[in-house]
Amino acid sequence: CSIVKWSVAQFAVYARAVLPSGDLVAAGAFAAAGIVPANGIARWNGSAWVPLGSGMGTLIRALAVLPSGDLVAAGDFSSMDGVAANRIARWNGTSWTPLGAGVDGDVHALLVLPNGELVVGGTFSTAGGAPAEGRAELVRFATLGTDSRQEEDLVGHARA
Repeated sequence: CSIVKWSVAQFAVYARAVLPSGDLVAAGAFAAAGIVPANGIARWNGSAWVPLGSGMGTLIRALAVLPSGDLVAAGDFSSMDGVAANRIARWNGTSWTPLGAGVDGDVHALLVLPNGELVVGGTFSTAGGAPAEGRAELVRFATLGTDSRQEEDLVGHARA
């Protein structure tokens, strides 16, 4: 059994998720995980922290693991690992890709439904490039199978 210790002043965690491998992913507002440069997101593999790419540099507020095992990160950022991503991005185990056209405001929560759809909650007026009727708070993105290269589509929205 390993115990992980860090300074809260240096490591503010706002979201966490467990990957199918059992690895823990922590995300938030931090520059390093332990002594490893991590830039807002890192994975604990049971013995050491490992960055997920070069990270982002602003705040990640939410994480979710898709049925494919891919990780979705969302928050207040415009790029992940140097790739343009409007506040929401997908990690396939080796690289970050944008999740469709993203959203135009902050994301505060993510939830994967039993059917594989991703529910995104936050303060935004467009999602997936489509209007979300004023200040939408929830939208659903369909996950189209396990191929992480496929584009996600906006399938509906609801005000909360």
